[in-house]
Amino acid sequence: MIKVVQAAGRVIRSPDDEGVVVLMDDRFAQTGVRALLPRWWSPG
Repeated sequence: MIKVVQAAGRVIRSPDDEGVVVLMDDRFAQTGVRALLPRWWSPG
């Protein structure tokens, strides 16, 4: 999970950047796995 969060952090480099991170694996829909993601990530 740490690698997922680090990779997502590479999308946005400065305060002016915008980006979308798509988690395309069924595991990310599981409640236990979603609980491991940062709270400020909203499930778009």
